[in-house]
Amino acid sequence: MTDRTPLRGSHPDLEFHRLHPRGLAVEAEPDPAAPAGAHPSRDSAEAPDPAIDSVTRALLFPDDADPVPDRAEVWWATRDGAPLAALSLQVVHDLNDAPGPSGLVGHIRLADGPGSTAVPESTEAPGPTEALATLLGRACGELAARGVRRVLGPMNGSTWARYRLVTDPAPDGPPPEPPFFMEPWTPPSHLEAFQAAGFEERTRYLSAIIRDLTRADPRREEALTGLRERGIRLAPIRMDRFEEELADLHALSVEAFSGNPLYSPQPWPVFREMYARVRPLVDPSFVRLARTEGGELKGFFFALPDQALTSRVILKTVAVTVDARGTGLGPLLLDEPRQLALDGGYEALIHALMHEENPSARISSRSARTIRRYALLEWTP
Repeated sequence: MTDRTPLRGSHPDLEFHRLHPRGLAVEAEPDPAAPAGAHPSRDSAEAPDPAIDSVTRALLFPDDADPVPDRAEVWWATRDGAPLAALSLQVVHDLNDAPGPSGLVGHIRLADGPGSTAVPESTEAPGPTEALATLLGRACGELAARGVRRVLGPMNGSTWARYRLVTDPAPDGPPPEPPFFMEPWTPPSHLEAFQAAGFEERTRYLSAIIRDLTRADPRREEALTGLRERGIRLAPIRMDRFEEELADLHALSVEAFSGNPLYSPQPWPVFREMYARVRPLVDPSFVRLARTEGGELKGFFFALPDQALTSRVILKTVAVTVDARGTGLGPLLLDEPRQLALDGGYEALIHALMHEENPSARISSRSARTIRRYALLEWTP
């Protein structure tokens, strides 16, 4: 399905397209006579458009992107047939702290990014940034017509996938710290496009780095003693029973993160598939589980050596059960990766992607320096 109607106030040279993500086929319109809540069969979708060339396919579905959710649509803009920008959009319901229907825009791609050819900005015709801003505005109008109370982005389907964009690449001044593995590193043009479309910051995040790995948390030994007295010990994840360990991590994650902003539950099959993709990168020594003598999981951390800069380790996730909060387990799980990085001969530890009001960010600030700031943005009708 191609929509060539120019947007009011947009450049008439832009062309707009949308389709269902699976097989690059257009999702059929709902049957007005169908029962409420019914969805059109994917078998009723049109055949893939043969005019969509390999460059456009790479722009829409690059190998390094999160999978586009089944219920999402993919929209993109072209100029003279050349792809400039793309995004996904969908409607979700009752996110934490966001009741009712919310629109999500994610999988943001520009033609000068990975997976496509560069199309320069032009003063004579719209370039990728203007195309993305126009596409975002068009998506917001469509989502508002569907009754959403807000549009959030960038978010690739949920907070379990990639979301957020960079708002300050170098809080301490240039040059910026090199991007780390799996960081949502976005160019300034993404923020410019969202702002031009009327988005504002909703929640803010940061990443920080510890360069002096010899500086231990002063409460470390006290916390270790307290855990031993309660019969809790830290042990590496067992790769020989990865599936069972992963099931415990899923259950604890659902409990620990349920109060996070914009949280939505992650079904076990999706969680399992997500971690199966990163299993080849897992170093068991950097994934530690805190269990009682009876085997009950009370907390864990997930860290890994940085594939982008091998002198660094990235701490991605720390979680503890509700009943273990205030016992010293959380601060210990933040500090233990530092000790492991020091013992392993690494030079730095990154505390990745923390909500700026999360207790972990406050604990991190005692020894770590902020290297990046991010935000999730919101547009309201």
